[in-house]
Amino acid sequence: MKRKTYIDIDTNRLVVIEKNATSEYWDKKWSEGIVGDPGMRLSKIYPQITQKYLNSRTKILEGGCGLCGKVIALQNAGFDVVGVDYAEETVNRVLEKYPNLNLEVADVMNLPFLDDSFDGYWSFGVIEHFWSG
Repeated sequence: MKRKTYIDIDTNRLVVIEKNATSEYWDKKWSEGIVGDPGMRLSKIYPQITQKYLNSRTKILEGGCGLCGKVIALQNAGFDVVGVDYAEETVNRVLEKYPNLNLEVADVMNLPFLDDSFDGYWSFGVIEHFWSG
């Protein structure tokens, strides 16, 4: 992909797109990270926020789970969590270290689950990658 630069007139910000966010791109990006790292050292905050809205033991889907730190934090807090990501190498790498996680290779725009399969949905870092939100 050729580098593209845009001005977002609503937020008055420069937007630069250098690479397509393919599964290969994310596998490469996640290969540099630590499997199971909840990010921002906030592993307790995700379950605390979730418990405000859902009881423990409810079923949650985390779309775009990456290195699965949030999936692990939620599972450790008693939630029944399924993580999905379309970066297959990353999912396999996480499962090597954490075989007890419920992970699937899937695209968040075309999930392989029936309607009403989950009580809640977390997507900690995906929505901003889609122009329509």
